[in-house]
Amino acid sequence: MKARPLALAAVFTALTAILAQVTLPIGPVPVNSAHVSLFTASALLGPKISFLSTFAYILLGAIGLPVFSGFNGGLGALFGPTGGFIFGYLVCSLLGAQLIKTTKKLALPMVLALVANYLLGIPWLMFVTGMGLSNAILIGVLPFLLGDAFKIFISVILVRKLRKLIVS
Repeated sequence: MKARPLALAAVFTALTAILAQVTLPIGPVPVNSAHVSLFTASALLGPKISFLSTFAYILLGAIGLPVFSGFNGGLGALFGPTGGFIFGYLVCSLLGAQLIKTTKKLALPMVLALVANYLLGIPWLMFVTGMGLSNAILIGVLPFLLGDAFKIFISVILVRKLRKLIVS
């Protein structure tokens, strides 16, 4: 692998760690801005490099670096209530990148990638906390919808502005 894609993966890994700290703690699953980095990387870097960036982010958190929301890290964070959403970032980045690559559209693939993230995070949240489906949706989805729409909007703008600089 060439140096430029690796450097871009590292930049987006760091950006994800930084944006994960822009939070609104509203319950067991805090609102954070990490999806902006994930969506933007998916659109700019393609499936392999965006997946690598996301994997590196999760690996850094798994070994204990405080890269997850609220400066959390370690296996406890990965296997706690938010773990399914964090692992879902992998599917989110890979699926988003693959769909964007296939369709050349931005917003709809990001929405579908986000839905995949929810589909992984909600069952995990239910399992770890013992809550039912309706409560998990009430706590793990509904409070995030408006913010996630805004994150997709911001990501689309960033991709349109950065595409010529990064994809060359």
